[in-house]
Amino acid sequence: MKRFILIVCILGGCDRREGVNCNMPVPPSVSLTAHLANTPEALSNVAVEMCRNAVCTSGSFGLVTPTDSPPAAEIDIASMTDELDGYTRIDVDPQVADLPLADGDVYELTITDATGASLLDVTRPVRYDEDVDVCDRSWLEAHLELYPTSASNVTCGNAVCDAAGATIDGSFETSDTTDVIAVTLCRGDRCGSATLLAAGLAEDGNVDSTSLDGGFDGRVALQRSGNRITYVMQTSEDSAALADGDDYSVLITQNAATLATSNAAATYSRDYLNGTACDPVPCRQATLHFP
Repeated sequence: MKRFILIVCILGGCDRREGVNCNMPVPPSVSLTAHLANTPEALSNVAVEMCRNAVCTSGSFGLVTPTDSPPAAEIDIASMTDELDGYTRIDVDPQVADLPLADGDVYELTITDATGASLLDVTRPVRYDEDVDVCDRSWLEAHLELYPTSASNVTCGNAVCDAAGATIDGSFETSDTTDVIAVTLCRGDRCGSATLLAAGLAEDGNVDSTSLDGGFDGRVALQRSGNRITYVMQTSEDSAALADGDDYSVLITQNAATLATSNAAATYSRDYLNGTACDPVPCRQATLHFP
């Protein structure tokens, strides 16, 4: 996820250059993302219908598990992702490369459960943004970020909250360059963990990073300076799962010895990227500095 570039920037400087084939055309891009307060298991057999200017395609997910992302039949591209925080994201990407696009095109996303009860039904006209890449190629794109409480029939911008969650930094000391370093980050009773090889941090300036597994979609990065190691952790969560007062705690151990333990309550910034009429949930972000 692009938000994790921040870890590299903080610990080792940034290099955002990417290999781009400038001879390849860039098709227009439209995506619809639904956020539902359910686990993937609870969403087994949900039906998805996507309409563009009253032309509809539909399909359904079969029995799913948190690791499945099956395509919904007859929808160009659809996937289900466990956000690991009590929310599930359903992404629908209509294929519009060969279609005429104009501001005011109306998209509707409808999701119903196995009993036929509505989980989400939102209709919106879109405004296409023109995006330009490093080759000066341009294309049109539109994105709908939707919750069950999202308003219908309003025209919104295409800003996406791709950085909801917390950034936690701090440091600890260890001269042990042999035993693994175990990291646990919790928000309340939801925890993610990772282990990193201390040998990879043996020399000053060395950086090692890995994913947090378990209760978070997130990463942790460590960097050594003498016996002191700086850490940065980042979580990527559904903004609706976060609330001021969330208690974050960090535990770092090595060979049964506790190297760091801290906790603090978060106060999130609240940014309605497309305005309160369009975003029922603000983009919530917090930064915590631990000793």
